[in-house]
Amino acid sequence: MARARGHERDRDLALARDPWFDAAEALLQIAIVLMSITLITDRRLFFWAASLLGLAGALSTFNGFFLIL
Repeated sequence: MARARGHERDRDLALARDPWFDAAEALLQIAIVLMSITLITDRRLFFWAASLLGLAGALSTFNGFFLIL
């Protein structure tokens, strides 16, 4: 019974972390695409948007590991 409760805690922790990692994945993928567009068009707006999305993705990944929020 104690092992089962331990597995339930692990499952609950994984379920709490999953949305943060999903959001981080999406944000980082969009940031990569925008940075690629920046290389082609040389527009600063895409650079700053990609940088902000990359930072948001990194923070979301960090929060997925430590569950600060």
